[in-house]
Amino acid sequence: MFRIVRIIVTSCDLQPPQQKHTAIDGIRLILSLPLEFRELDRPDTRHLLRTEVFPNAVLYSGYGSTMILGNASERLGLTDDDPCVYDPFSPYMSFGVVDPDTGQPVPYGERGQVVMHHVSKSLFLPNNLERDYATRIEALAGQVGDSVADVAPVPTFDNETVIEGVY
Repeated sequence: MFRIVRIIVTSCDLQPPQQKHTAIDGIRLILSLPLEFRELDRPDTRHLLRTEVFPNAVLYSGYGSTMILGNASERLGLTDDDPCVYDPFSPYMSFGVVDPDTGQPVPYGERGQVVMHHVSKSLFLPNNLERDYATRIEALAGQVGDSVADVAPVPTFDNETVIEGVY
């Protein structure tokens, strides 16, 4: 016997319009790999999607960068009240969160600019300053570097206005 599993994989903005929503039955998993991923990690958007639009689905998002050739997965086991935390594919990819003025790590729970590192047989790119701010989260046991949450683009980078989704 075969079982149909319905999955949505999206790279678009999942922000629902601000109006009455109708539940969509049959969707079991929403995997978001958006260009502007910030919408799926917002608590209000996640709550709306989980309770009204896709009440029977599991939301799962990722945060990544072309420059590190990868994606950090959303931490499993988070509750609706937890921030959306991303854990990198350690030890090949790792994150740091630093004060943009000093380059020093910010304390856990504080916001700073994301620094990504990729160290593997395929690529050696340490200390890549990203165009994102994030909250520094303590890494999982055995993980290299930090985890991140509440990721948002910086308004400017090298004195230039950041245009989202354009690289």
